[in-house]
Amino acid sequence: MKYLPAYDWEPFLLTVKNPFPYFGHSRLDAELYRPFDTHHVCRAVDLQFEVVYFGLKKLGVDPRIFLAFDETLGWIPHAYLLGRKLIEREQIDCILASYSPPSSLIIGAMLSRRYGVPLILDYRDPWNSIVAHPSALHKKLEMSLENAVLTCSDGIVTVGDGVRDMLFDDFPIAKRKRAEIVRNGFLLDILDAKPCTFADHKIHILHAGSLYRDRVGHMLRFLEALTILSKEIGTLSDKFEVILTGFVPIEIADQVRKSNLDSIVRIIGHMPRREVWSYMKGVEYLLCIPGWNQTLTWKIYEYLAAGKPIINVGEEDGEAARLIAKYDVGATVRPDPVQIKNLLKGLLRFPLAIKRLNDIRSFSREKQTEKLAIFMDEIVKGSKRRVQ
Repeated sequence: MKYLPAYDWEPFLLTVKNPFPYFGHSRLDAELYRPFDTHHVCRAVDLQFEVVYFGLKKLGVDPRIFLAFDETLGWIPHAYLLGRKLIEREQIDCILASYSPPSSLIIGAMLSRRYGVPLILDYRDPWNSIVAHPSALHKKLEMSLENAVLTCSDGIVTVGDGVRDMLFDDFPIAKRKRAEIVRNGFLLDILDAKPCTFADHKIHILHAGSLYRDRVGHMLRFLEALTILSKEIGTLSDKFEVILTGFVPIEIADQVRKSNLDSIVRIIGHMPRREVWSYMKGVEYLLCIPGWNQTLTWKIYEYLAAGKPIINVGEEDGEAARLIAKYDVGATVRPDPVQIKNLLKGLLRFPLAIKRLNDIRSFSREKQTEKLAIFMDEIVKGSKRRVQ
């Protein structure tokens, strides 16, 4: 939204008014949302089925049996009504529906069918392709729903080759749609951020961003590697400091305490994005723990912009690993405690050297938004030709 007006698009945001606390405002950086006035932001009331979802989860019942693909379904009715008013009032030319959550794509498809407005599905992650469904019936129904949404669409945007290829493999209809890759990118403001300074002479390693699902397991392996290394060479508190920002689950905090890593691992939690940028540019290394193997999140691009070596704990055939190898900006190590330990031990003697990226601005959200705007122009023009 921030950059679209520069490319002759006036954006309107349809979002939730009362997000469930688990996904609440504590995880948003309000400073980044200041440019959006109330005229351009419509907020729908959520019925908060998430209460049922997490209630069942605490009772040991798999909530996906009842709220199969999306616990945020509760905002669909009001969002659809607001979307109709918005389209009629502003004469909307194109609908861009972003995943996640799946309900966003459903709302976009409903509005597109009602008004004939071109629909672009923006896949930040895969939907059903990597989900462990509660049953074969759930999978069949949910795949059918996603196929119906894809059928309604005029174009598809994905963050990388992996998400696009998976869509093409699982849904033949997707191959017949126009597709574009628009990467997450970084905000240009990071380039002007001032690096923080440290009074000690330790090696500082920063992980920015929340830890969840597979990332939790990989981080636990990283902590195990620290424990092994401390047994090999003695105390690490005068050699390393690992800084964790963003959401850190209780499993990680417990492991830090049980392994006596409190003097090495500093958990900061959520902090304003600009402060995170300052840390990114001040530490010696940036720790990347990919979620899904074939997705590149905003974090990896901010890491590139920060210009510090990246330690990637993930598979060597993952998109993050390929990006790091292509531009020679760090090293990838599998999520194995011994291999991670060996890499960390090597840093004490031989620091990682990286290449400077001369075309770093090509990864910015501004340039990625330009690609999106061009794609939207093409989709709208193609739609008008069909109508004529």
